[in-house]
Amino acid sequence: SADTLAERVGLPLLGAVPVTGDNPQPPEIFTPIASSLLLASADGLPRSILVTSAQEGEGKSLTLHALALALAGLGKSVLVIDGDMRRPAQHRLFRLSPARGISEVLTGQALAQDVIVPTGVTGVALLPCGTLPPNPSELLSTPALDGLLASVRDGYDTVLIDAPPLLGTGEALLLAAKAQSSLLVVEWGRNHHGGLRAAVERLRRSG
Repeated sequence: SADTLAERVGLPLLGAVPVTGDNPQPPEIFTPIASSLLLASADGLPRSILVTSAQEGEGKSLTLHALALALAGLGKSVLVIDGDMRRPAQHRLFRLSPARGISEVLTGQALAQDVIVPTGVTGVALLPCGTLPPNPSELLSTPALDGLLASVRDGYDTVLIDAPPLLGTGEALLLAAKAQSSLLVVEWGRNHHGGLRAAVERLRRSG
């Protein structure tokens, strides 16, 4: 059960949602989770939230997309950053064409404000992945990432960062170290508790 999962990995449960395949989930399903985020701490909604999973294909990108819409529905302004430089999905979920993005910003080819695009959803903007780099970990470990996040942080109520899975690469941890909070998406019936605990421990060590 969801409660058992939360107990075994030692994390608070924000909510559970039904599986909808590869289609974007209705944002109203995520309104209770969005409301929980608003109440998660005395300071209110975290200014930056990393969204990841233990393994590929657990629905982290779909979750982030629906969560952005739900937060916007509660009157919050949201910037979505597609930090999954191996399998970016946010431009597709927002029905946008691939464009320049975080990859170009981190390599000094563009400024963030020049590649952030409207999504067609009031209150939600997108910083796409951009060109797929040959070395995502190397790119995300440069000081340019700090500069990027600092340049966008004050323009939105929160920044949602779509990160790669925790197991397999170190890129999610590089991004998690920069985010104020992290949200772990777990697909029911998919993971072993040992692997999940290992993923959570990696997340904790990143701060």
